[in-house]
Amino acid sequence: DPFNLLISDDVDENDSALDIYNTALEVPSDLDTDSEDVSPSQRLGVSVANMSDISDAGGEGEREGESDIDSDAVLDSSFSGMPETEGERERERGKCAGCLEIEALLKGVERERERETRREAEREAEREALVTRLRQLEEERDMQREAEAERMAENDRILGEIMRVERERHAAREREFQAEVNREREREREFQAEVNREREEERERETEFQAEVNREREEERERERVFQAEVIREREEERERQRVFQAEMRAELAQARKEREAETEREREREQERVSERLGQRERCDGIEGGMVDLEAKVKAVIQSMAETANRSLNGAMDTFRQDIDHVNTGIADYIDSQLEGVRLSLARVSVSAEDNDREVTAIRESLSTSDVSERLEALESEQRDMKSTIAALTETVNTLANTVKEGERDRQTQLEDRLVRLEERERERGGRPEGDAQDMISRLSAVETNMIVLSPLVAEEKARVVK
Repeated sequence: DPFNLLISDDVDENDSALDIYNTALEVPSDLDTDSEDVSPSQRLGVSVANMSDISDAGGEGEREGESDIDSDAVLDSSFSGMPETEGERERERGKCAGCLEIEALLKGVERERERETRREAEREAEREALVTRLRQLEEERDMQREAEAERMAENDRILGEIMRVERERHAAREREFQAEVNREREREREFQAEVNREREEERERETEFQAEVNREREEERERERVFQAEVIREREEERERQRVFQAEMRAELAQARKEREAETEREREREQERVSERLGQRERCDGIEGGMVDLEAKVKAVIQSMAETANRSLNGAMDTFRQDIDHVNTGIADYIDSQLEGVRLSLARVSVSAEDNDREVTAIRESLSTSDVSERLEALESEQRDMKSTIAALTETVNTLANTVKEGERDRQTQLEDRLVRLEERERERGGRPEGDAQDMISRLSAVETNMIVLSPLVAEEKARVVK
């Protein structure tokens, strides 16, 4: 059956030719049959549609008497040898009309088959060309694989040689590193011995420093006791001078009072005499008035003499008191100077100790900078930086303490000077010495000594931490 060649995805193989024909008729007649996307059944449908148009045109012309095709002649030529009866001829003629259409359809199918065959041959040729090209590519790939295998073998050989040389170099570097490590351990033992020796020396210096501090502390306490005794003695002498001065003043005042009473008594007697004379002698009134004026002048002279005597005694007592105050001020200034000198000595010792530590660290850094082992050198440099930062912190702490002590001492000295000035002013005003201010000054000087006692263990602790 030629229609079996036209079976496609949309035609069932069990369909008859009429079913295939009906299916093909559903294809539009203007479909492009030269496209590769058109199936054989679609091409058949286009051909059948075209033939149907021709058949329709012929039927209409026959009916109108204008057809150019002689249907009877065609049928006679196509069905020669067939029965000649009219009924049979009519039947055969009806059959032949369908056969002509089928024949025309088969011719169209044949043409489509030829075109499909040509396309298949072209595709086959292309497939053969692609297969040939694929074989060539496979051969080239095999050649490349062989070349790659040769290169890999050569690379493996070169890599093995490199690994052997690298192992030899690594073994040599390992031996050199081990030797350097041994030398470094020896230097580490020497350094540890040096550190132990420095620690012993530092302990000795610390012991000497502590002994010096204790000795200075004892000296300060002794000076404090001497100063306290001096202050007590000065206070007793001042009290004694006050008692003597008060006794002298009372004696002078009693003497002046007795003289004034005697003079007053004499003046009273003379006044009584003058009164009696005035009562007896009115004419002597003028003389009596002149005598009273003289008496008033004499009284004023006596009073002025007594005042000058009292002023001279008071001025002498004030001069003595000023000398005593100057003596006490001199003692206080000497004590403050001794305290400040002790502070300066302590700070100088701390500064010298910090400079010694700095020199030791510099020597250690110079001795360690000759190492060629990178890892050990980095570790030692890290330790060196830590030690340097610790020394810097210690130096800063010592400087801070020194500045604090200096500022505190300057403030205390300024306060003491201000208090002494105010004390002198108050003594000038009231003629006495306040014991409270002196006791406050002694308390402040004791606070200075306490600060020095507190600072010494702190400095020793920082030095011990740096050595450790």
